[in-house]
Amino acid sequence: MDALVLNLAAVDATMLELVGDTAANLGELASAGLPVPDGFCVTVGAYREAAALAGLVGHPVSDTARAALLAAPVPPRVAEEVVTAYAALGADVPVAVRSSATAFPHVAGADAVLDAVHRCWASPWTDGGHPAVVVQRLVDSAASGAMVTANPVTGRRREAVVDAAPGLGLAGDPDRFVLGLDGGEVRERRPAAVHPTGLTDDQLCELAELGRRVEDDYGAPQDCEWALDTGGALWLTQARPITTLYPLPDHTDADPSGARAYVCASLAQGLVRPMTPMGLSAFRVLGSGLAGLAGVEVARPLEGPSPLVVAGQRPFVDITPALRHPLGRRLLVRTLGVVEARAAEVVRGLGEDSRFAVRIGSPWPLVRALARAVWRVRAPWRLLEALVSPRRARRRLAGEDERRAGAEPGADERLDYAERVLHEELPAAVASSAVAPAAGFLMAALAGRLLRGLTRPGDLSTALRAPAAEADLALRALATRIAGDHYAANTLRELPAAELAARYRTGTLPPVVQRGVAEFLAGHGHHAAAGIDLGIPRWADDPTDLFGALSNHLRRDVSSSPDEAAAEDTVRRLVASARTRGRWRALLVGLALRRARELAGMRGAPTNRLVAGLAPVRAAVAEVGVELASAGRLDDAGDVFFLTLAEARRALRGAELRTLVSVRREEYGRELRRRRVPRVLLSDGSDPQASSAVTSTEFSSWRVSAPAPPPLSVGWPPAG
Repeated sequence: MDALVLNLAAVDATMLELVGDTAANLGELASAGLPVPDGFCVTVGAYREAAALAGLVGHPVSDTARAALLAAPVPPRVAEEVVTAYAALGADVPVAVRSSATAFPHVAGADAVLDAVHRCWASPWTDGGHPAVVVQRLVDSAASGAMVTANPVTGRRREAVVDAAPGLGLAGDPDRFVLGLDGGEVRERRPAAVHPTGLTDDQLCELAELGRRVEDDYGAPQDCEWALDTGGALWLTQARPITTLYPLPDHTDADPSGARAYVCASLAQGLVRPMTPMGLSAFRVLGSGLAGLAGVEVARPLEGPSPLVVAGQRPFVDITPALRHPLGRRLLVRTLGVVEARAAEVVRGLGEDSRFAVRIGSPWPLVRALARAVWRVRAPWRLLEALVSPRRARRRLAGEDERRAGAEPGADERLDYAERVLHEELPAAVASSAVAPAAGFLMAALAGRLLRGLTRPGDLSTALRAPAAEADLALRALATRIAGDHYAANTLRELPAAELAARYRTGTLPPVVQRGVAEFLAGHGHHAAAGIDLGIPRWADDPTDLFGALSNHLRRDVSSSPDEAAAEDTVRRLVASARTRGRWRALLVGLALRRARELAGMRGAPTNRLVAGLAPVRAAVAEVGVELASAGRLDDAGDVFFLTLAEARRALRGAELRTLVSVRREEYGRELRRRRVPRVLLSDGSDPQASSAVTSTEFSSWRVSAPAPPPLSVGWPPAG
């Protein structure tokens, strides 16, 4: 911290506290052999000498302190070193002088440089900044601009998007180019309507090569600033990591074409938020069990089957093999059409991508795997049961859930119990519970075929309107009971959900609410807002979300319900229409529509079965967390959900994992703030849905890293 002035070539990332972010970054770029203009850094140590001379203690974060600093002279020793370093750049050479908050371009002469450094010290930076100053040779720019080395709209890696403007880069309407980093091909070109730069293909290729070198050096996409001088030399004046791109999957299978496609499994279940590490760990084990149903044994069940990957703390499934198989593609699109219609549309669009062209192959391996899974969950018998008696199928599923919920792990075998349920019991239970709703969809498809040419738009969706799920009906019934008590209803409408939950725990809510919520939780307490994530508290653990849902019901007309009469009227009308083509057709249409409505009401059965099965697993893992916290190996019992199952075992054996938990919580918090999650993600980072919605040249502001500091040497203004 004694150094006052350092040449940028001598600066690196280990000197962050001495030289600040900007100088440290430029020093790293220069040491990597990248074309960074010469310059030097006036360090934090120099600032401290100036502050001491001005009689200041601490940082000048007030107007009075800044004025005092500006009124005091530059310390003689600092002035001498700055003048010497400036002279080494050339006689009165134009430079840019910049701190973390202020920039002075086109500064020439030793006195002017000292004055600019002095003013940077007195600029309104905050306690979180670094009062270091960078002085760098100014580029005489013929053109300048910005470049991100990954497409910020589509997410595609190794594809640079460049803005360029003449001279100092002041044009409001810049040129825009999309370049391939590997090879430098110009993929898109949009010259400015006024004052285009006239950059040649060779210059664009050189710019792409610069972007490739920067990204390869840092190992991640970068947000760069660049300048092309009047002699034709290209300069890099800044590079920062891009922080907003959606992360790539944690691993992919080797593939000669380098192209893989993934569907977000949690988003297909309506879960936008990230999953906790323990939730993802449970997903991996569950995936291994599901693969086993199809005869694919996973060597390491805790790691999950190879098609299951994680990106952005969310589970994705590799659908590439299915896309490249004619039968697999049809089944994939139809299945997604039921589960997540928008994802199905995106996947259907991938059929036009040559990287996912169908490769003719034998259907028998796929057919055998499906047949094996169908046989293991007794699907033919359960399908027949659902078609003959939907009520009986519903009762059987409810009975199995009750038996599963009553299971208790042994005190010393909690993790063994969790792994056994996730790997051996839940996969078959979830798969078998999908049979009844599948029968409903078959009946709906049959009705649609029999009614071809006899329906109006919206007829089938109205006729197939299914009853609400059991938990929703129970919640609506509870809200109706509470609405009948004026005081209780007003309490729920007026108090925030967290306060209501606190009063429930202390037993001080109005009796109709206290008793009603207790009864509801006894039957449906295993649900949660993100119930498929093992790490999320259940309603029984924390009823805050439940009270929020109840309050919302009370603010609406709780007596209202889906229009069952309209559905029945539509069914009768469609049966009458089918009768015009024959009595047997009408009988089949009536049977198919009514069975479809009854069975479609069970469409949430697989998710409900999963959530119900996860509840006792969560309880077992939570007890492990209590034990680890009591032993002082975790700071809080809830920290166990920021570990995986394997890591929890390591913690039980004495491993110190507090730092890992802290890092995981920070990452989780960042992902909670993410605004967009791709339904389908390609291995090059592309979001096909975003690509089809807007081209990469149609966005207006694409600076995608953290807010940029003022520019250094290119003389063009900072990004907005």
